[in-house]
Amino acid sequence: MLCHDVRRFSLCFHHPGCSEQTSASIASVQYHMVFGKKLPLHIFLAYKGYGKQICEQSCSRDALLICRNAMSSEEQLQEQVGIFLILSFVDISGSLSCISLLFQLIRLRGDYCGDLARCTCGESRWEIPIVRCSFDCEQTWGKDALDTDSAQKAPVIAVFFLIHMFM
Repeated sequence: MLCHDVRRFSLCFHHPGCSEQTSASIASVQYHMVFGKKLPLHIFLAYKGYGKQICEQSCSRDALLICRNAMSSEEQLQEQVGIFLILSFVDISGSLSCISLLFQLIRLRGDYCGDLARCTCGESRWEIPIVRCSFDCEQTWGKDALDTDSAQKAPVIAVFFLIHMFM
């Protein structure tokens, strides 16, 4: 959530020729317009530095392992089942359900990895499902398309898998 908030006003700090004080003032006004709350400028200066440090982490292998280890074995199984579904069913390829399933998997990962979930698309085990679904990770992350409350829908993956097993 921190990185989502930082992205909302971080562009204010990239105006050419603006001092940090002026940029913080712009960020404060933007924050007030979006959230309806006024905050002091020093909050934005501190938040900018902290947010930049946290939100611009690289997609290192270690960071992804920490992220995956935060998931329970049941949640990792849900992720595996979802990937298996995409790989197993040729008719799902390119359809809305394929993209929907991939969104659910990435949202599930996002619950445990926060902004590092954007690195999910770079993992080798996700490469084939992403290609099969014709999924554009960069465009998805750029539009903040995954910031919704549908993360609770991830258990649907297991139900979907069970239905296909017994049909």
